[in-house]
Amino acid sequence: MGITEWVIISGKGGTGKTSVTAALAAWVGTSVITDADVDGANLELVLRGERVQEGQFAGRPRAVIKPALCTACGRCADLCRFDAVIPSTPHPDGGMIMQIDAQSCEGCNLCVRFCPEGAIRLVPTDGGVWRQARTPWGDLFHARLEPGGENSGKLVALLRKQARQQAGAAGLDLMLTDGPPGSGCPVIATLTGAQQVLLVTEPTPSGQSDAERVLTLCRHFRRPVRLVINKFDLHPTRAAGMEAWARSLDLPVVGRLPYDQVVPEAIRQGVPVLSLPWSPWHEAFAAMARDLGLPGPGPTVAPRGTVGTVGAAPTAGGRGGPPAGPAGRPDAGPGPRPGAQGTTPDRVLIAIPLAGGRLSPHFGHAEEFAFLEANPVTGTILGRTRLSPPSHEPGVLPRWLADRSTQVVITGGLGGLVNDLLGQTGIRVILGSPGRRPDDLVTDFLAGRLAAGTNACEHDDGSPAPAPASPHRQPPGGRHVP
Repeated sequence: MGITEWVIISGKGGTGKTSVTAALAAWVGTSVITDADVDGANLELVLRGERVQEGQFAGRPRAVIKPALCTACGRCADLCRFDAVIPSTPHPDGGMIMQIDAQSCEGCNLCVRFCPEGAIRLVPTDGGVWRQARTPWGDLFHARLEPGGENSGKLVALLRKQARQQAGAAGLDLMLTDGPPGSGCPVIATLTGAQQVLLVTEPTPSGQSDAERVLTLCRHFRRPVRLVINKFDLHPTRAAGMEAWARSLDLPVVGRLPYDQVVPEAIRQGVPVLSLPWSPWHEAFAAMARDLGLPGPGPTVAPRGTVGTVGAAPTAGGRGGPPAGPAGRPDAGPGPRPGAQGTTPDRVLIAIPLAGGRLSPHFGHAEEFAFLEANPVTGTILGRTRLSPPSHEPGVLPRWLADRSTQVVITGGLGGLVNDLLGQTGIRVILGSPGRRPDDLVTDFLAGRLAAGTNACEHDDGSPAPAPASPHRQPPGGRHVP
């Protein structure tokens, strides 16, 4: 079975390359992952790796002179082209005993070969350490080069070799490699032998300049490249210019990821973005992953210290268990949307407007919204989060809820226009609910006990009040609750 390696590079730091790599790992479920940024590896911070093994990486050897054998002939100093041989102490018979400046020595071995007394030898140095860690999405190989260390390209090659061996032993056909920034030796070592390259950039002058440099490098090695523009909406004009630049170079643009607070929040909590409730970033990412032909979704893991979604564990040699999808979005992977004819979703996202921690009687005047993810099949709540809503303007709240893939709204009341807009987005509305806490409302909703009541809204949008809904007896997706 052939192994396909995707290398994710950027040309510069800070473009979101590592966040994209972590999201890809969570999307596919099971792969072998490598962090090739050996000078500053941090993929392990968001993939929750548990260390399996560790090995030392030998750095470039250095010459060492044994003073007792040195006759102060000075031949080593004459031959050294790096000025690494310097005088140390006077020799009893005249001349100076030599020593090696370790920072200047290149380990070329010339002085060792020509020393007539055999007083010089090469000694290994500690170049760093490489590690293998087990994550919920597959084995991760990463390393730490010693500060000021050299041979970073060799360390990258060692990591990728270990990762490929692990993929072969586990019967996996996919490797994901988070490449180092820049376009130097470690990047070249990362690209060697890779089958696919994903270039992540941002709509800034330096982003395009560095992307162009690393694109030239990829094409020199004849590697197929695809472009992702991250945070494209921060500068739409420049992003459009970058797309035109990419078209002029026959560089496919496969992703346009928006700026989204869910990304720094995922970094803060130490999880892939796909483990947080669904957002516009997830939507754009899922479209990109499908366009790349990558299978998904894999399991998701709740953020540390929160109640969140925990997906099925990956199956041995496979790409994850049942397609639970990223938290807050049951249809992230291939397949019908929740609520489609003949389907029964195992995830539903419910939004509840709040005032003082309880359901607000006025939908548009809520202090915050509670979003609860639940499994209607088992009747359990899987995750909770609260968000401040945008300004109360016509059409804004329905779009905001739809962008978060809300499927059900439980509210005390709302105007007819808002009710119609929510219906147009496919969101189901439960009207006239009592002012209780979100967990109690959702528990009753899942059990089929949440009866509709009187619309509490004053209809200040000028539209007629919507008719009260019948008592809720059926969660989205068509599953009857007895």
